[in-house]
Amino acid sequence: MLRRWKCMQTVDRVFVRQYACLCVMTFCVILPIICLHLQHSWYYLLWEKNTNRDMNQMRMNNNKRIEEAENFLKKFRDTRSVHESGDGRLHVDNVDVGITIITVSRNRRLDNYEPKYFTQVVTKLMKAMEETSKLKHTYKLFLCDVDSDPASYSEIRPLTKFLPVFQRFRSDLNNTVVWPRMSISERLEKEKRDYVFCGRKTLNANVSNVFLIEDDALPHQDLFPVLDWVISTNFDKSNADHIPYRKNITYIKFYHPERLLGYISFEFERIPELLCLGFILSTLMMLCYQKYRPVTTSYTRILWFCFFVYSCLLLLLIGRQSLLELRRVSRQLYQVTPAPACCTPAILYPREGMEEVLNYLSSVQCKENFGKDYALEEFRIKLKKTGLQVQPNLFTHIGMYSSLRNKVLDPSIV
Repeated sequence: MLRRWKCMQTVDRVFVRQYACLCVMTFCVILPIICLHLQHSWYYLLWEKNTNRDMNQMRMNNNKRIEEAENFLKKFRDTRSVHESGDGRLHVDNVDVGITIITVSRNRRLDNYEPKYFTQVVTKLMKAMEETSKLKHTYKLFLCDVDSDPASYSEIRPLTKFLPVFQRFRSDLNNTVVWPRMSISERLEKEKRDYVFCGRKTLNANVSNVFLIEDDALPHQDLFPVLDWVISTNFDKSNADHIPYRKNITYIKFYHPERLLGYISFEFERIPELLCLGFILSTLMMLCYQKYRPVTTSYTRILWFCFFVYSCLLLLLIGRQSLLELRRVSRQLYQVTPAPACCTPAILYPREGMEEVLNYLSSVQCKENFGKDYALEEFRIKLKKTGLQVQPNLFTHIGMYSSLRNKVLDPSIV
């Protein structure tokens, strides 16, 4: 018995030294080097507090995307006829998904810079649609101009040569919507009415599903393969019968602010996800350690717990957002979870869900601190509907110039 106790003490001292060395090397040397440029790691966030985000760099990146978009448009103009887009199925009847980009002019009052987010988003989608012929579902692209002064909105004009447009306000009328005189509540209400207008117009275009996208939500290159998979697995009645949270699906969000996708969140699935990953990682570490230095069964639990704490801390410091990027390896690895309340840059609706949402939004008044996203969440809760979210994000928010507030915002915050 005494010999066994001495042996455990020896193993204990050895393990403590090894564990301390592992923690110091991991958290003080290796992770700072690896994670300093991972935007949502704790190391990046701590460093960012002492640095200013470079708006000039964001503008340079935006200019590069504008150049790529305009080059694509030029080539497209040379090779395609009017109202022919993507895979050539723009006029296919009874399409599965009608994709509508809601647009309004930006930055008319702050400076002379033209961000051209709308051009970037449309051309990215047009380019991606060239590959949709290989997918199960059919897609059709629309533009929805909700600018209160459409005659002066010049950015949309080159794109109307290739794509059908829904226009809320007529150019030849004296529109009553005047931006400088509108309060934030009036702007939020206008935004909601714009959304309802574009959704209803898309429904009338004889589509089975409606995908509404705001004009500063830049799509990821994997959008259409994942979108095709999501529709098949979530809107198929036979699949929904086996998974309770997929019943009565009203919408599926394809974007949520990345700063809100971390483990520390009000979303109930995040902490169990952290604990499960920590359990798996710590078990693998324990198995490896057992091969390297066998220990008694009674001592194994203590060592496993130490590895579990290490694993959870490792995952937290790296950041859930960075780990989510590993899921892009395959569309089947994308995660579909209950949707949070915030934000509407990119949402997919089945036809029935879109009709219900439009009817409800038409019956409520938006005001300060109650935008269309919270009206949508209120609808979901009251009618006991299901809203889902796809992770990682399939869109990037690039809008520095807000269409609601007359100022420049960091797009990563929204």
